[in-house]
Amino acid sequence: MQEDSIEKEKWKELDILQEVEHPNIVRYFGFEFDEPKRLYAIILELADTDLDKWLKQDSNKTKTLLKSVIVDISRGLNALHTWKTPIVHRDLKPSNILIFGGTDVVAKLADFGLSRIVLPNKTGITTQNPGLGTSGWMSPEQIKGSDALKLTPAVDVFSFGLVVNFILTERKHLYAKSQSEPDTMILLNILQDQRVWHESPQFSHFEFEELLKCVTNKDPNKRPRMQEITRHPLMWDIEKSFQFIEAVRTSLYLEKDLHDFSWQIMLNDSFNKIWGGAAWDSRLCPIGKKYLDGAQRVDKDNKRSRKYGFIYVSDLIEFIYDSRYVSSSSANNGELNTSKVFGDQELSHAKYFLELFPELVPRLFEFLQQEQFRELVAKHSSPLESYFKCIRPDAFTFNLEG
Repeated sequence: MQEDSIEKEKWKELDILQEVEHPNIVRYFGFEFDEPKRLYAIILELADTDLDKWLKQDSNKTKTLLKSVIVDISRGLNALHTWKTPIVHRDLKPSNILIFGGTDVVAKLADFGLSRIVLPNKTGITTQNPGLGTSGWMSPEQIKGSDALKLTPAVDVFSFGLVVNFILTERKHLYAKSQSEPDTMILLNILQDQRVWHESPQFSHFEFEELLKCVTNKDPNKRPRMQEITRHPLMWDIEKSFQFIEAVRTSLYLEKDLHDFSWQIMLNDSFNKIWGGAAWDSRLCPIGKKYLDGAQRVDKDNKRSRKYGFIYVSDLIEFIYDSRYVSSSSANNGELNTSKVFGDQELSHAKYFLELFPELVPRLFEFLQQEQFRELVAKHSSPLESYFKCIRPDAFTFNLEG
């Protein structure tokens, strides 16, 4: 009986692998029989290791490298969910994510034995065995295992959140206090919506906690789709993150032209709650503060105006822009230039501010994705519009209290 079940899973996996071709899904080469009509082995490309073992090998992986692996996983899942006949993996976990390459690392999804195809005109899979999956990596609806429960791609979204947390926190589980936590306690925490937040050596909690709250929402209907998740700031590189800040700054100016400051006031208020009224200039390095002391805000006609307001995020955005694009000859009587303050390497200016203010991009994104601000995003052919393409309003909810 067990052999028959394994045989069925092999055939299901073969069907999936023959159907899907994507850079972040393991490649299929063929299969072998050990007797007529009995599938013996599926031949796949050879991986270097799996995600769990890869994370054990070296704890000094860069932020950029960890991000690239998360992006690969998100793209692989999105490919499954948006395939011509959408596929739900149902068993996403670190050992089912394969790692290829040494320097240029690529992550690929594998093990499709439990996967299911969502038939046309269906929104999910009706199954008599919803509990199938791996203990500790299942969504609440899988754990509950009610008969004939309809499983949607949202089950993979939940597991994706667990995997992302596992990557960012050096193999910690989002629902476990320690790595020795019994599976029964992890399952109970998942069902009771009791997350356990762990420190990340490379990432600020602002960069991932709100996203993880969304993707592990106990209500599967409220989780964002993988197509939306692939467009979240956690998936962005330094250049795209900085371009987003510039797009926000441009939109601020467009609103000023109409003498509309309402959303700017709300934006400043939301960041004041996060910062607790603290001044943003206190985070600058000594030479950065010296540069700031001699700088002034620049209006749209490139004329100097008032000093920056250190409790306003809108003025921080202005300073970031001005310090990159506007002449700094007036700063400290020309004694300092941007290369002395922020470095002269490509993207060093962007990296300086993104490291000092890790909450800036994700909070700006979460603020503007709210339904009440989507009209602003769409206004004037705003450069912000491209960042929210394919993202439903309020897809990423957040808590302004931080």
